[in-house]
Amino acid sequence: MNENASTPVRLNGSSGRRPYAVFTIVEGEGEKALWRRVGSGFVNRDGSYNLYLDALPVNGRLHMRESDQLPLSHSERQS
Repeated sequence: MNENASTPVRLNGSSGRRPYAVFTIVEGEGEKALWRRVGSGFVNRDGSYNLYLDALPVNGRLHMRESDQLPLSHSERQS
């Protein structure tokens, strides 16, 4: 096994611990879906992921995004 396999890397190949945001999406009434952040994730050198969760989603669904691609808040979408 590669000793460096657990060393996190960015998707562009450079090393570093750039976090990804982990969410659960809770379907609401009508078009409203609530995005609740439940943790952070990191990409390892071998392409696998480490997820660190602060909560477990009741619906069993997780969604991971780069931190700079966070969904807009309701007020930001209205403007």
